Amino acid sequence: MEKTFLANAEIAMEPSKAVKEYKEELIKSQKQNERLTSQPLKTTQQIDL
Repeated sequence: MEKTFLANAEIAMEPSKAVKEYKEELIKSQKQNERLTSQPLKTTQQIDL
């Protein structure tokens, strides 16, 4: 419970920092998702050749 409180306190004190970190993590996850979803396509193309 204390960890949750401290995490929420940081968001309350520095919302722009929390939003920036969230957006960076979101972009990182989106790039990883794009990379992972393109891998099966590459494998399929190699097999078709």
